[in-house]
Amino acid sequence: LQSLLVQMQTNIALVSQGADGQKITVNGANLYQLAAQYYGDASLWTTIAKANNLVDPFVPSGTAITLAIPAQTNDTQGIYQS
Repeated sequence: LQSLLVQMQTNIALVSQGADGQKITVNGANLYQLAAQYYGDASLWTTIAKANNLVDPFVPSGTAITLAIPAQTNDTQGIYQS
């Protein structure tokens, strides 16, 4: 049930951010690098973090996870705001 709820939250985040969002599967990740790659600005890591219910910009390796990359960003100037 918990897994289903997490997936629903991810999908809701994608819908609210726009239909052009995408998902990627990674084994460990640095959200700063992903934000720089997808948005051209590493400080937008918080957009990816919020879409995936993460608070740490570093996802440890060892288990592959799927991350939602929203189409639109929420500029918080690199500061995570819950």
